Amino acid sequence: GFCLINLSLYHLEFWIVILNLLILSDIMNYTIRIVYSKEGKFILFGHLDTIDLILKAVRRADLDFVTGQGYKRKIKYSAAPALSLGFSSDCEFIDFYCEKNANKNRIFGELSKQFPAGLDIKEVIVTELKLRQPIGCVYEKEGKTITVRFGAGVRVSPPGRRISFIF
Repeated sequence: GFCLINLSLYHLEFWIVILNLLILSDIMNYTIRIVYSKEGKFILFGHLDTIDLILKAVRRADLDFVTGQGYKRKIKYSAAPALSLGFSSDCEFIDFYCEKNANKNRIFGELSKQFPAGLDIKEVIVTELKLRQPIGCVYEKEGKTITVRFGAGVRVSPPGRRISFIF
């Protein structure tokens, strides 16, 4: 009987620790979505090159974002689906994670100074919730709107403009 009681107390303490970790990790993480437009010379920049420029701007702005725990600490992020070369966009976004609540006006101001011309911040969203990822998007081409669901095999050729995402 004594071993059974010790074993059950051990399991109870283990689960309490696990639940505390889960609760604290949910409370401490904020999602920051930066919505930006991509125009001008940037329509000829690839997706990874654009993300690299944004990450450099974030580092220069000296904002406190979550990084990986490895030797070379990289900012953790999640980006919008890639935009084909030759397309401009009004609705690109990138999500960052922060351990404490951040002031969206401060983020907007600091990043606006660091973003190059052609990449303009339109909105900053700060929330404790995990933000949804898009399932499709809407393009504008030659005065027509084209709705595309990701993974459906529909291709839109440049030039054109991505005007919104479907969530």
